[in-house]
Amino acid sequence: MVFGVIIGTGTGGGIAIKQQVITGVNAIAGEWGHNPMPWKDDTEGPVQCYCGKQDCIETFLSGPGMLKRFIARGG
Repeated sequence: MVFGVIIGTGTGGGIAIKQQVITGVNAIAGEWGHNPMPWKDDTEGPVQCYCGKQDCIETFLSGPGMLKRFIARGG
């Protein structure tokens, strides 16, 4: 079994078992970027994601998300 993690302009992933790509019922098996950030610091309040949810992992760990936080912290 392999779980691939992709971090770039967004975040995503994929799953393969016995050399077969697993797609899942909704063709998004392995998608982890639009789950809530489990250890989010609540001092900045909720962060809106373009998908309509709040505090998605993608809003923090994608390239644009990391850049936004780096600049906000005076980087």
